[in-house]
Amino acid sequence: MGKALRMRLVALTAAILLLMTSLPAGLWQPVSAQTVQGPRRGGTLIHQMPWEPISINPGLVTAMGPQACAAPAFNSLLETRTMELAATPGLAERWEISSDKKTYTFYLVKNASWHDGKKFTSADVKFTFEEILLKYHPQGKLNFGVIESIEALNDYTIRFRLSVPWPSFLILVSNTFHAPILPKHVYEGTDIRQNPANFAPVGTGAFKFVEYVKGDRIVYDRNPNYWRAGKPYMDRLIMKIIPKEETAVAAMLKGEVDMMGYWTSPAAFNTLKQSPDINVERAPYAAPSVGFLLFNVDNPILKNLKVRQAIAHSVERNKISEIAREGFSPPAIGPVHEFFKWAFDPEIQPTYPFDLKKAEQLLDEAGYPRKEGGIRFKLILNNLAGMVYNKDGEMIKDRLKDIGVEIDHRILSNPTADELLFLKRDFDLAVRMFTQGPDPSITLGVMYHSKQVGAGTYTNCMGYKSSEADSVLEQAQVETDAAKRRQLMRDWQQIVLRDLPCYPLTFEYYGIPSRKEWVGIPSNPWRVMTMFAENMWWTKGTLIEAPTTTTTTPTTTKPSPPPAAPDLTLMIGVAIAVVLAGAIVTYSMRRKSAKKT
Repeated sequence: MGKALRMRLVALTAAILLLMTSLPAGLWQPVSAQTVQGPRRGGTLIHQMPWEPISINPGLVTAMGPQACAAPAFNSLLETRTMELAATPGLAERWEISSDKKTYTFYLVKNASWHDGKKFTSADVKFTFEEILLKYHPQGKLNFGVIESIEALNDYTIRFRLSVPWPSFLILVSNTFHAPILPKHVYEGTDIRQNPANFAPVGTGAFKFVEYVKGDRIVYDRNPNYWRAGKPYMDRLIMKIIPKEETAVAAMLKGEVDMMGYWTSPAAFNTLKQSPDINVERAPYAAPSVGFLLFNVDNPILKNLKVRQAIAHSVERNKISEIAREGFSPPAIGPVHEFFKWAFDPEIQPTYPFDLKKAEQLLDEAGYPRKEGGIRFKLILNNLAGMVYNKDGEMIKDRLKDIGVEIDHRILSNPTADELLFLKRDFDLAVRMFTQGPDPSITLGVMYHSKQVGAGTYTNCMGYKSSEADSVLEQAQVETDAAKRRQLMRDWQQIVLRDLPCYPLTFEYYGIPSRKEWVGIPSNPWRVMTMFAENMWWTKGTLIEAPTTTTTTPTTTKPSPPPAAPDLTLMIGVAIAVVLAGAIVTYSMRRKSAKKT
């Protein structure tokens, strides 16, 4: 009888297990393992930013922080949503290009409105390019200086005529970093740089500006009249200003912040990736950056090429990559990021390898011998608070001390640092990252071209002027033959490395941490710098069965999540335990009864 009972227990257990495996996967898996259906409506995304914006008008700045702060409010004519940078419809639903590649006609959407209710038309596009981008955007003249005329054919058709073919034209109008569309009725007849809308933006974008509390937050609410039906999905977006990265990391781990900035240090990256609730992706983006040590070539000491060469020979790029960046960002080989295979040259020369003996020799030849205390001269290093390249600066300072150069390493707030560096050019040395996408032949012109000296933030702060370098880069910008264009970029890199107005340090790779309860991060290759939030949704929101234009009332807090489905794995496990326990008790009782008889 005992053997028969044991056989019955085995058969019962097998039957229950068979039942479990025959159920749909979503029913017996733990809730945490289930795939969440979406998109879903609701929620407040809290996005940390490391500093105050110098503007919330993307038509006036190229700094990544202000661009990210402005991105939720604006659109561009076209968009890029893949790393291949293929243009897709934006405020222009379609476009035509002439056979000679010099005329572009855009057909605009007819249902877009500005956040104040005014209709968006071709007049806004014409005004944006002619009166804002070409006059005030730091890269505007380089990006769009080839435009000969802009003609609004009617309210929803606009035509651009170019003086020459411009291979990157579609890419440049496909993001708000280079070509945000701004409201004519808000800016016309005003001092554009001082317009109040620069800190209270009015756009056509997925989110409407609510408030900017200096030192604390920028708040956007869902645009209920967004021209893309059903979007955006979240109710509210808060750009939370948290300057200290360690504070932001702690907030992220506690769930008080949902995303962090547009760049995290290697230490923060490695800490956050350990959390099961956080995604951290390492990528170069469509606008990858290179870290540079910048020289003010108008400085009486630094105008001497041998001094700049000596400083370059004293910088340990490999050590900066290994220690300051913890291997996250590899040492730079030249001024073009390795992401751009068509322009990158791994064999570029000269590279100025680390050599303190050579550095000392060059300084002696330049007429700067060691004086009392072993000091040759003193320089100020301008650096930006809250960034990983503060460590770069300290390592550079230590090595320069070895060759008799004393460094005053000043870590400054973003507005102060940028004003001194780019507007007043009141600096000796500086460490900064410069973005290079989508076309390095254009974006590097912003950094190096003679016409860009003092043109605005993240332009030619070095004071470098070379007609030779300008000419070669200008040829590369318009060359349509791929092989010729590549050679021109190689020639240009050799020129600027020879002249050395700056020294490439690292190829930057970014980590964007986000909580796993948010989906759709990022929604395009520009990440947080352009229209990043309209496709994001909260996994704890209300499921949208089909896209509609129905809106929800914006809230300052996330709505309570719906009740969790019962965990059937646990329920079935309990059932098995109960059945087995009952069988064992029955078996024991029968054995006792048998012994008595």
